Amino acid sequence: MYSTADNPSSAYHKMADTFGLDPKTLDPAVSDHAMELETCNTDLSNSTTLTVDEISDPTGFMVVCVVMFLGDMSRGILFPTLWPLIEKLGGDEQTQGVAVAAFSLGRIMSAPRFGASTILFGYKRTLLVSISFVMLGMFMYAQTCAVGQAWYLILSQVVTGYGCGTLGVTRAFVADVTPTRNRTTYMAYLAAMQYAGFTVTPVIGSALVRLFNRDANEFDDQHTELRMG
Repeated sequence: MYSTADNPSSAYHKMADTFGLDPKTLDPAVSDHAMELETCNTDLSNSTTLTVDEISDPTGFMVVCVVMFLGDMSRGILFPTLWPLIEKLGGDEQTQGVAVAAFSLGRIMSAPRFGASTILFGYKRTLLVSISFVMLGMFMYAQTCAVGQAWYLILSQVVTGYGCGTLGVTRAFVADVTPTRNRTTYMAYLAAMQYAGFTVTPVIGSALVRLFNRDANEFDDQHTELRMG
């Protein structure tokens, strides 16, 4: 393609035409400077065309998407078990409402802290800490029946929610590693992973509840027959 870089004198004449001057009366130093600027602009345009659509850290982007998915999965996959567990602990609808709100409370508490932590320690350490809180909250949830207290269930939801308060961190990372023109697209991918974690995984939780309830009922029947025999 023809450009001013191929014919440097064209910048000289272009500048003269712009200001309505005779090209012969212009200072050669000024014309040389104009040609240099024109050449730099051409090179920058070509470079931008080659790199504008690329993401600088695709592996990191995938990791952030997985973190986002796991965070909302920790809430969605447990929804089918929440009400039966609350009933078993002697709770009611009010207890369930508090337990659901406890997750969001944990997120509200942690979001500003994780944002500040990212500035001090970086994305990697902040996300590792957040995932650690999620794992701790899930472990606490699994021990709720052994503890036998509704407050412990609510506390486990607070801890899990605390670990999921990384929405601002993950979006900031995406903004750092993606080109401006396609940034909204990558943000949409991240949001899709979040919604998938919350809306799709309850189906998995329902299947697990059905499977383990069936096994538990068979175990109870066998145990009853042995006692009666």
